[in-house]
Amino acid sequence: ESSSQTVCDLSDDENQQENDEDEHDEEMTNQQALKIIIQIRKHLSKSKHNFESSIDSLGSIENETLGLMVKQKTISDYFKK
Repeated sequence: ESSSQTVCDLSDDENQQENDEDEHDEEMTNQQALKIIIQIRKHLSKSKHNFESSIDSLGSIENETLGLMVKQKTISDYFKK
């Protein structure tokens, strides 16, 4: 457990969500989506071609993904009550 805390600062948040497996699964899906975005960003930045517009588009996709994550969390919190 100490190793997971050193790997990611989100481990404390994940520990709070351990009781609800469905929410924990959704959280992992969100993390996977962000990892994919980061991988795409790294790939585009290493390319020899000019992908500035692609990186800008990726930024808007990232913002949209984060917005959906917030909505998802808000909705799941609402139904917990």
